[in-house]
Amino acid sequence: MRLNVSFRAGVSRALFERGAQLPLAGGEPAHSLRASGAGAGSVAPSGLSLYRRIGRRGLRWLRPVVLPLLTRLQGRVTAGVEASQFAQQQTLAIATLLAGKQEMLDVVGQYSRETNEALRVLTQRLAQVEASASGAATGLARVETTAGATAAGLARVEATAGATAAGLARVENYAGQLLRSRAVPLGTEVLCRTSFGWLLVPAEDLRLVSTMVEVGDAFEPGTSLVLQRMLGPGDQAVDVGANIGSLTLVMAASVGTGGKVVAFEPTPRCADLLRRTIALKGAEGAVTIVQCAIGSAEATAKLHLGLTSSHNSLLPLADGEGGIEVPVRTLDSALPDGMHPKLVKVDVEGMELEVLRGMPRLLESTPGLAMIVEFGASHLERLGMDPAGWLGAFAEHGFRPWEISEGDGSIRAIVPSDLDGVFSVNLLMLRRPPSDWPKLVVRT
Repeated sequence: MRLNVSFRAGVSRALFERGAQLPLAGGEPAHSLRASGAGAGSVAPSGLSLYRRIGRRGLRWLRPVVLPLLTRLQGRVTAGVEASQFAQQQTLAIATLLAGKQEMLDVVGQYSRETNEALRVLTQRLAQVEASASGAATGLARVETTAGATAAGLARVEATAGATAAGLARVENYAGQLLRSRAVPLGTEVLCRTSFGWLLVPAEDLRLVSTMVEVGDAFEPGTSLVLQRMLGPGDQAVDVGANIGSLTLVMAASVGTGGKVVAFEPTPRCADLLRRTIALKGAEGAVTIVQCAIGSAEATAKLHLGLTSSHNSLLPLADGEGGIEVPVRTLDSALPDGMHPKLVKVDVEGMELEVLRGMPRLLESTPGLAMIVEFGASHLERLGMDPAGWLGAFAEHGFRPWEISEGDGSIRAIVPSDLDGVFSVNLLMLRRPPSDWPKLVVRT
């Protein structure tokens, strides 16, 4: 309302002053009206400049908030100024000017009221904007708080993920070391790596474990080579005295899934480990494990247990650790009907000739049969035999002995005297010339 009053007073003063300088209809100057009391209040020297000052001041006050309204007001004031200029150019009487004065004041008052209303509406909207801004600020504060909590949670997740990754790296590193090693301890067993698959070894048999860890399948590398050179896919073979199966694995790998291997082992612990080894290799279809000893007749006998399972024998042991009763079968009765093995490996700690005596049918039905047998001087001493007598028993069935070199797998023909002073060696017994097996390497 203060803006309305000031604006209206200024306009009144300007018009009155202008009227004082113009003649009335009768030729009397308008300033004579002061004396007669026709005018009231003071009038500014120039109405046009006053309008402009009032317009500029109003624009300065209202521009930030109601620029659109001031623009409209400026247009109206400009129109009034133009009307005033037009009135100056006319030789109208002061009465006409005074009559137009009231109309102009009404217009100015109307625009003043419109301006006040616009200011009121703008003030309300500004208050709403401030309230919205306050709410937005509160929301942003909550968002910042939530974001802070989320960042802290993410930091904890990252820390946990880092610890998990470090743990997985350690597990992976340990697993890699185990896989690269030759032996993995599994409680009561040790899983040993060989070139033909993993082999389970009894953890209590420290001598056997240390040997397998140190040399792996290089325990009898020359004999392994001879087996690979003599056996091929689809062949049949027999392992008598298989122990934990180090050579059984070689036979299974050589004959493949289309071949057949029968392994005999009387020691319950070793037979069980061998079954699990074959299952681990996935060769159950090609390999059959029979838990019994092989001899010259069907019987039950005492198996003497050595300091290492590979020394278990049906012969008494000077350094044995007791014994267990085991079934004994002949090879002829134990082999499946219709089986004609290409090779029989025998490692029975001195009982080789008993095995030979229990396989007459096999020897007769398989003229090309080859055998690998262990010669042990200590075993012959316990039997009271010499190398000549021992080799003679094989010669009666047409076998000729060939010494196997564990260094390169080559073979060399020998005579009984060549075994004098030899503690232990694997011999290849052939009933046919070595040339029937082209892969065999013969040395002179």
